[in-house]
Amino acid sequence: MSALAHYFDSTNSAAERAAATMGVVTRDILVVGQRIRLQYVGEALFSALWPALSHLEIAGPHTGIDLSFYLWDGSAGNVFPAAPPILPEQYHRFGQRAIIDTPEYALLHAPLTGELSVYNRSARTGLYFVESAAHLSIYDKAAPLQTLLLWALRELGWHFVHAAAVGSGERGVLLVGGAGSGKSTTALTCLQEPGLRFLSDDKCLVRLNGALEAFGIYSSAKIKRDMVAWLPEHGGQVIEWHGNAGQEKGLTYLFPRKRECLATQFQVEALLLPTITHQRDATTHRTQANAVFRTLGPSTVMWLPGSEADTYRFMATMAQQVPCYRLGLATDLRRNANAIRHFLEEGTG
Repeated sequence: MSALAHYFDSTNSAAERAAATMGVVTRDILVVGQRIRLQYVGEALFSALWPALSHLEIAGPHTGIDLSFYLWDGSAGNVFPAAPPILPEQYHRFGQRAIIDTPEYALLHAPLTGELSVYNRSARTGLYFVESAAHLSIYDKAAPLQTLLLWALRELGWHFVHAAAVGSGERGVLLVGGAGSGKSTTALTCLQEPGLRFLSDDKCLVRLNGALEAFGIYSSAKIKRDMVAWLPEHGGQVIEWHGNAGQEKGLTYLFPRKRECLATQFQVEALLLPTITHQRDATTHRTQANAVFRTLGPSTVMWLPGSEADTYRFMATMAQQVPCYRLGLATDLRRNANAIRHFLEEGTG
């Protein structure tokens, strides 16, 4: 037995001990045709990680499970996994994380945040551990289990990208931008524009299957403190704030309160690169694929380590195959949403 196989088994045994001590909360979700069973050990962990996924819940007979994820909070039952088989020099990625990714198993350890993810590809089973659910950030709660989902769904051609997504009917656009670019604010503003629907705020599942398909896996959204006056409906629903004064972001959930405005899946017609212009009107201009790729690539792999070369290749191909535009953002937020609606109605040209 390999070291990773042995470690997966021992970690799975620890999860079972935790479940025997604390009990399990079970939920099934449907993601890109895959029925995924989530088993949470610890009420605090369930409360922290379930809301962003709750819009995907499915009921029915407990059969036909495609993927199983076991999640537990060490502080809830005082059950912890053994140290992973990783050398000190391997902790060199963003946030001092270490990753092992093989054809059989994948493992990510983030000691600074007390998180561990392990995935058995043949069994299609993932394990997620956190030392304390109380230490999870708004980013963990907004996009839970993204590492396990990346490993499990990549084999079906799906990738995560760091982008917001909005659309109309069966068509939509990705908003690609780094921190402070206005993509999240623009996506939230689109909820106020008739005919537009929200698919993603920050992390989006996409697949090239002839056309580019997008799937809305998280119903969470983040809002900057200085945007609350412009978006009071969402600012008033923030459950937690994070960051320093002047740079604070708040986490809110759009399901179930905005369920009628949420999209699950659509075809992506264009990649839009938001640019703050301080002008009165919003504008759209064709831009080069390289401009989008230079923004999208680094910001995506920073938060989703593992197979970076494959991820970069996918995003480069995506930017080459899907029309790219620069979206000049107006000072009036509703003008930006209206520009996106007109863009989708008139076609990308």
